[in-house]
Amino acid sequence: MADLAAALRELPCPRVPAAPVAAPAPQRVEGVASLSLGITGLVLLLFSVGLLSLITLPLSVSAWALGRTARRRARGGGGSVAVSGEILGIIGTVLGCLALAACAVMVA
Repeated sequence: MADLAAALRELPCPRVPAAPVAAPAPQRVEGVASLSLGITGLVLLLFSVGLLSLITLPLSVSAWALGRTARRRARGGGGSVAVSGEILGIIGTVLGCLALAACAVMVA
């Protein structure tokens, strides 16, 4: 039995190359965060009729900034989520400023 094991160890065996493993796709965390912040800011602003503009304004500005950075990082395409978040952030920022100005006029 020992002779058989020694003979098998000396036999040439071809090395089979391992199959290449595909790298996982990079996740677009900034784009998704921008879109969710933009949606949250606009929904809160519209449902509160502008009364929560002090809360929704930072959300919208953050969505705008995150969308801009995510769009710049996604040069090879796939930045549609980032563009959507950036646009929602711009709209939310403008509407939030208008709502804040309207509240200030009503108080004064």
